[in-house]
Amino acid sequence: MVSSSQSYIKNNFLDLLLERAEFKPLVEEWWEENGWGKPPLPNLSNIGLIARPIATFRYEDALFVTLCERHGLTPVWSEYTGDKLSTVSNVKRSLLHVSFCSGRGRNNGLKIGRVQKLADVNRYIGQPLNTINTDAGTLVDFHHQHQDRVFSNENAALRFDWTLWLKQIGSAKDYYEAYLSEFIAHAILFEDYHAGESGAILNNFSAVVFEPAWQAVSKRFGVPPLITPLPWHEDYRYYPADEHWREHGVLRQEHLL
Repeated sequence: MVSSSQSYIKNNFLDLLLERAEFKPLVEEWWEENGWGKPPLPNLSNIGLIARPIATFRYEDALFVTLCERHGLTPVWSEYTGDKLSTVSNVKRSLLHVSFCSGRGRNNGLKIGRVQKLADVNRYIGQPLNTINTDAGTLVDFHHQHQDRVFSNENAALRFDWTLWLKQIGSAKDYYEAYLSEFIAHAILFEDYHAGESGAILNNFSAVVFEPAWQAVSKRFGVPPLITPLPWHEDYRYYPADEHWREHGVLRQEHLL
């Protein structure tokens, strides 16, 4: 049996989405049969999607945008703002303790500013992200404003929150098949379930939640979800300090191929 790690797609993203168009009504019919309704995806035929707790803009997002541009995809951010804060998640911790970068210095090192601590992580453990308030406003608003300020594109960043859609289905083990079915024909997911920022912490989730859901969805529709690895480097955890992130020299050339 083909595993999910062997089925990651590498190129021809837009062609694959166009070829999968015939699967859209089948997937949508399945959503309706289960009483879920359609998820709040934008009505586009070329969606490249990154899913994070809150839509923001780190260098990871900069790489995502660059790869979408190179493959003719529209970058879209999905967020799950109703998810709870956990100190186990590096991504979630970085939302509260923000490290800005303004590029590379004379010795090629990153120019990192002082960490901006928006809130005490320990105070909000177990609390939904969309209930966290900071001195700069709500946590969600802070990151949306940062994204809108830094993301340099002729159009505003496209983002949507599927908290309500996912919560009506249940826990991650309940909703993950529905989640992955969105990438049968509606969008291409940029993610890596076997590496990346979370490292070994992700292994248990991949084995218990992702892999069974991937197998079930692939069997149901006869084709696997369209997922491509989003390469990771520790420098990608930083937040660009300005809209000139393309000139900061942080993205690694081997990740842009």
